[in-house]
Amino acid sequence: MNVLPARIDRFLLAAALGLTIAVFGSLSMEQSPSAAIARGDFPAFYTMATLASRDDRARFYDLETQRQIQNEIWDSFHGSVLPVAYPPFLAFWIEPLASLSPSVARLVWIGGMVMCVVAGGVLISRASPSLRGLSWQVIVCAFLFAPLFLGVLGGQIVGLSVLLYAAFMVLDRRHGRWAEVALGIITGLWMYKPHFAIAAGLVLILRKRWTATFSWILTSFGLWWLGALVVGTDWIARWYSFAREFSNIDLITNAPRMTGVIPFLYTVSGCASGGLCFQDRLWEIATFFSALFVPIFLFLAWWRSPARKGGDLSLLLGPLLVLFAPAVNFYDLSLCALPLLLTVAPSRRSDCVLAGAVLVGSQLVLVSKDMGVGGVSFLFTLFLAYLVIRGMRRERAERMQE
Repeated sequence: MNVLPARIDRFLLAAALGLTIAVFGSLSMEQSPSAAIARGDFPAFYTMATLASRDDRARFYDLETQRQIQNEIWDSFHGSVLPVAYPPFLAFWIEPLASLSPSVARLVWIGGMVMCVVAGGVLISRASPSLRGLSWQVIVCAFLFAPLFLGVLGGQIVGLSVLLYAAFMVLDRRHGRWAEVALGIITGLWMYKPHFAIAAGLVLILRKRWTATFSWILTSFGLWWLGALVVGTDWIARWYSFAREFSNIDLITNAPRMTGVIPFLYTVSGCASGGLCFQDRLWEIATFFSALFVPIFLFLAWWRSPARKGGDLSLLLGPLLVLFAPAVNFYDLSLCALPLLLTVAPSRRSDCVLAGAVLVGSQLVLVSKDMGVGGVSFLFTLFLAYLVIRGMRRERAERMQE
């Protein structure tokens, strides 16, 4: 069992207490229906659950219907709308939220995301020999990472993404029939963000995990069927059209607050200031960029890995998604930092210093985002990607010495 120095344990205990106070303080200050869900994506999830409970297939992706529902519930929207741009099978999972009041549903949602992060931390700590016995410390460090903490508290779905990615990395290091089946199911469940799941599926193919690949395909088909129950068999075309329009607007509006290459180039080129650029084609460009570079980098990593077993690919997946996915927000930086936990060794002083630098850096990125300073998230993403690659190389060298 690994043991941290007493002073670090005391610091993490104090941090855990501070995080708990911050969470309850934030939730207690948001009691009214109009203020209870004033930020984050939760209004979209609650709207999706409401639409599913009404069984109104024809208007599931109708923007005016979504606007009407949200403004009836939250008068603070003042006529605006947060579009529901997720695949409809997600509504099948979260439909029970519609039976709760918005405030209670938000508490349930945030509680669920917290439990997902806790489960992901336990998986990572048990899978890493250097972190075994340090589960609660790993969980506290995860919540100290500003993008993850604010994403969970803001009602994003990032907690589930963290759990699925943690499970993917852990299962990718295991073999056996049931591990393969579980790996494919985990990849399929990630289809609520299809570009994440498709990239993870590419890792399975490069690793020649054929049982896992077949399990992924079957799971994806099952999710298509669930989506068809909610919206109809033509839901993929309807969802894609709606998501394409929303994502393009989202990129144009929020590029300075996003990570990744495309939002960075869009911001530093001056397009975000109102110049004539490629607004109408931004989402298509970002999607093409993702479809081109993620497979290339994954293939090169597989080609250079010892005996071409590609054991590092799952660690590389998170940074590549954050850098090259069409639209990645601040809270998705968690997927870039998560692989670091599998390569960190608390017994190394340098690793502890770097872990502290990452946590402090995440706070600075938060400040820059709130100030509207573009490019800082992208540079921080590059720093995290470098640390992941550094950890991969050290792990590889250690394996070759064994």
